Amino acid sequence: MVLLSAAYFGLVTSLNANSTWVPQIVHGFVHGASYGLIGLLTAFPAILTVAVMPLWGASSDRRNERDWHLRIAMLMAAIGWLLVISFNVPEVRYLGLVIVSVGSFCALLTFWTLPASSAILSSEARPAGIALINCVGIGGGSAIGPLVVGYLKDLTGSFTSGLVYVVAMLIMGVICIAIVSARTHLTAPMKSPSAA
Repeated sequence: MVLLSAAYFGLVTSLNANSTWVPQIVHGFVHGASYGLIGLLTAFPAILTVAVMPLWGASSDRRNERDWHLRIAMLMAAIGWLLVISFNVPEVRYLGLVIVSVGSFCALLTFWTLPASSAILSSEARPAGIALINCVGIGGGSAIGPLVVGYLKDLTGSFTSGLVYVVAMLIMGVICIAIVSARTHLTAPMKSPSAA
C-alpha cells in the first residue's frame, strides 16, 4: 500500500501541475495572445485526451495487462514535461503539454485497476487500502505539489525547477509500480503443469 500510495502521489502531482499551471505555461510561450486563444490552446490537449482514453483502456482490457499501461502512461507524462522544460520552440513545448495530458489521464484511468486486484490487496484489506492510497495521493499531491511548483517558480522566475520536481515524482511513481509488479509476480501462485 505504501508503494501504491507513493505512486499515486506522483501521478496526482502531475495531474495537478497540468490543471493548475498549463494556462500560465501556454501564456509564457504564446506572447501577446488573447485570453480566449490561451483558453482554446489549453483546452485542446484535454479534448484529445478524452478521445485517447477509451482506446488506452480498451488496449489494457484486450491485453489483460495493467502495470505496463500504467508505467508507459506515466513515462509519457514525464517525457511531455521534459519537452516543456527543455525546448524554447513553442510548438515542441505545446506538443509536450499534449503528451502530459494524455499520459497523466491515461495513467489515472489504469491506476485504480491495481489496488482493486486481489493479487495486490485482499478483499478484507481493499477498502482501507484504497482509502489510504487515495488520501495520500489526493491530500499530498494536491496540497504539496502546487505549493512546491509555485514556490520554485517564485524562487527562480521560471517553471523549470518546479516541473523537474513533477518529473521526479512521476519517475518515483513508475519505480514504485515496477516494484509492486515484481513483488506481485513473485508471490503469485505457480500454475501446475497440468493447468498449462
